Order: sequence, then structure tokens, then C-alpha cells
Amino acid sequence: EEEVAIKIFTVVVDDPDMIRRFKQELSLTRQLSHPNIVRLHDIGAHRGVRFLTMEILQGTDLSSVLEKGMLPAA
Repeated sequence: EEEVAIKIFTVVVDDPDMIRRFKQELSLTRQLSHPNIVRLHDIGAHRGVRFLTMEILQGTDLSSVLEKGMLPAA
């Protein structure tokens, strides 16, 4: 019932240790709540393609922002 963003892995991730680490990080990030941290929902696979689901953020992607020049250090 909730709209989510989906990030698809562009490389094949079949290493069980790497998948375990992703799941562990997902579990840890669920404990965090901060406006500068994207909320992750789940990690999964469909027909061999791995993906992450996360909250949808409104705005512009970083590459579009950087096309206008470097961000100030402050």
C-alpha cells in the first residue's frame, strides 16, 4: 500500500556473505531516524535480479545538481 523507490543492482550479487551483509545493514538502518538518511525498507530478488526498496524522496538527483557546479563546502 506504500509507494517506494526501487534500486536495482546492475551487477549480479550471488555471494551469500555479501547478501548477509546487505541484510545486516538494512536491519541497522531501520533503527535510524534522521532527515539526512534515506529509510530503507527491504532487500529482495526477482528472477535473479536483486533490488532494494526505500522511501521516495522528492527533489533532484546529485548529478543534476553538480552539473551547475560544485557545492559550497559549508
